[in-house]
Amino acid sequence: MIPTVLICGKTGAGKTSLIQALSSSEVVPDDAIGHCEPTTRGVVMYRTPVANFVDCEGMEPGQTTGQYADFIMEKVYDSIERGDVEYVIIGIFYCIDGSGGRIQQADEDLIRSLDSRVNVVLTKADTIREKQFVRMMSQLGDLVPEERIFIVSSCQSQGLTRLNDHICAMAETALAEANERIEDFRTRWEGYYREKLDRWNRAASDEADASIGQAARRAALLALMPMPMSDLLYQIVNELYMIYRIGSAYGYPLSREAAVNLSKVVGVSLAAKLVTSLLLLFKIAINPWIIRRVGGEVKAHFIAKAKSREKELREKFRAEFMHAELEGRKNRRLENSTPETEPEPVAANEGGIS
Repeated sequence: MIPTVLICGKTGAGKTSLIQALSSSEVVPDDAIGHCEPTTRGVVMYRTPVANFVDCEGMEPGQTTGQYADFIMEKVYDSIERGDVEYVIIGIFYCIDGSGGRIQQADEDLIRSLDSRVNVVLTKADTIREKQFVRMMSQLGDLVPEERIFIVSSCQSQGLTRLNDHICAMAETALAEANERIEDFRTRWEGYYREKLDRWNRAASDEADASIGQAARRAALLALMPMPMSDLLYQIVNELYMIYRIGSAYGYPLSREAAVNLSKVVGVSLAAKLVTSLLLLFKIAINPWIIRRVGGEVKAHFIAKAKSREKELREKFRAEFMHAELEGRKNRRLENSTPETEPEPVAANEGGIS
């Protein structure tokens, strides 16, 4: 069984670019990417040794959300009815162009119309401004759980590691439910993505470090404000923006959970800023140092979150696999067992004893 993922969304949402980032230019040629122009017609299957990606044509202006949702679900049902295991779709990923800066009503309607386990990919994350990001995440949070929202930039290799892990986890679930061995699949998956994961993680680390450096330079400039306490609010905004940028680099939204986990770091930072705001001669040097320390802690938080999430997923799917294996053995025993047959009644002899 090769897991198959269906990618859909509006024209220009970055669907084909996302598949190319998850595979290679050999799998998805550059001329298949339309750069906001409709290129994919119907559905196109892109195959890799570990997964298939179904690229759906984008929703066009004038097409209703109902018509597009019917088109998507028709492809899912066709694959099920056909019985071809290669085409059994393990998940639907709906792409939204982040550069638009907002979630449109058509996006909300489509997400609700698709399967209840649909995943949302916010593409072109490197182009989203902070206020737009907060507004978009608030809207998406009302539609799907946070763990099924992915912040991705294909060109900057942001968020691809987390998305890759999620697709792999979905595939392992499907394999476990199908009572298949997952060890060989995991080996093939990790072998195929080993170089890509290293490259994506380096890109995320570089983006996070760049965000920390930019925030530190802004902190030094803000510290030049002569009046005590005058730069405090701007320093706080600068720090929050840095945290948002680091989270985006690793593909995580700045959620309530992350805010709670980082509250201690931010609290210590705020206390230090209150003190340094009164020390005009020292805050130019101290504030950038504080920002860099906070940035390092935030970066470590998101790296640790990714590792703990991967461990959690592996344990979960191992348990699901064992449950499926036991159920399969139980069913096989029931199928192989033959029920005892009752003896046929003996006919009574005429005039004798039965």
